[in-house]
Amino acid sequence: MTAADAYENLYVVDTETGGIVPGEVPVIEVAYGPVTSEALTVLWNDDARAEHCDPAALVINKCFDVDRPHPAQTERMSAIELAERIRRDLAGKVLVAANPQIDADRMHALLAAHVPGRVGPPWSYRLVDLKSLAVGFLAAQGKITSMPSNGWSQKDVADMLPIPAIPDELAHTAAGDVSQVRSIVRHILGIS
Repeated sequence: MTAADAYENLYVVDTETGGIVPGEVPVIEVAYGPVTSEALTVLWNDDARAEHCDPAALVINKCFDVDRPHPAQTERMSAIELAERIRRDLAGKVLVAANPQIDADRMHALLAAHVPGRVGPPWSYRLVDLKSLAVGFLAAQGKITSMPSNGWSQKDVADMLPIPAIPDELAHTAAGDVSQVRSIVRHILGIS
């Protein structure tokens, strides 16, 4: 069994939303893909509207800026279709993310609102936090001796490893974050 085979159910995920409170603001964009390949799914919620979002969140993610790039493979759909697609594609997967609990909570709120009879999330309840994974890896290599009191950002982790920065045009997009997190996790797990 190769390293890639051992991690086939490990999926990198990121969400971009209209604020920080799950269920009170829309999930605007979701990106995900397996750690073991470069496959990337990018889904856009056509039902999301800027007027339902926290303006501070939109300053960061620029989701409704007219010049914000969207990857060519972006699939546009309704919130109901988005919820169903997430439910189907991520069923049984182990999610890894820069902020996995936030992403899982946001997607679960979307499913609760749009998938009848849905009680719990379809993905594994065992989430993998990128920064926790990185701490062990970097400590084992002697590159760190303690965790910063305010934690690390995804960028901090990438800077400590030979992982390129997210290109400016993909900064604060779900696709850009998934690509960088996947590169970090592949490096840590030894998947080439």
